[in-house]
Amino acid sequence: MVRALNLPTIEILGLPVSTLPRVVITSLVNEWLTEVKRRTVVTLNPEIALKAQKDPTLLKIIQAADLVVPDGFGITWAARRMHKQRLERIPGIELAESLLTFAAHNNYPAFFLGSNPGVAEQAAKNLAARWPGLKIHGTHSGYFSAGEQEQLGRELAETTVPLLMVGMGAGLQEKIIASFPSRAFRVALGIGGSLEVWAGRKHRAPHFFQLLSLEWLYRVVTDPRRFVRLLLLFPFFWRILWFRHP
Repeated sequence: MVRALNLPTIEILGLPVSTLPRVVITSLVNEWLTEVKRRTVVTLNPEIALKAQKDPTLLKIIQAADLVVPDGFGITWAARRMHKQRLERIPGIELAESLLTFAAHNNYPAFFLGSNPGVAEQAAKNLAARWPGLKIHGTHSGYFSAGEQEQLGRELAETTVPLLMVGMGAGLQEKIIASFPSRAFRVALGIGGSLEVWAGRKHRAPHFFQLLSLEWLYRVVTDPRRFVRLLLLFPFFWRILWFRHP
């Protein structure tokens, strides 16, 4: 497997997952914003990992990412089960907010892409109010044609947006990021449903659930439709449960 950087990782279902602590990862990604290079960050959860098992393109994208962080209880559980290693869970929304804090304090504009029309725009306004120094390079909803996607990539490449955040759902957001020209951004990461949280359309689980890594349970309880998605992840846990070291 060819990795963009030689960072310490473990392998979970063929995917490289960083073993670095949160404070080191945050510092590293902040530093990348200051460099004129393309860096991609994948916030890995079981849903993305499972989709990668059936999608060779997504698998290669994740394998080639500069950094893959354990976002979600399922990934940290898999690390303990497969490698006897405890990883610090790094929720994508928290890593994103750390990046936005650094960007606001150091004059690096951000671009938000994804969700329903108006959501990314509202999220940008709320975040700019939260961090007055944050500059917004632009926003775009998650609805666009293939031609519009190419046009957006060209427009981003003309100025090289420092920070690109894409909330398009598991797997799709990683493919969107990979499709953009190399000069389109410095640092890009998939943020799932974070735009809806920042826009005030949804809320994160109470702190108690976050501490116990039970945000997934809170989401199922508050939105029963997610129960079907939870059942679809059974193959992931089955594979990990029956994993045996060679």
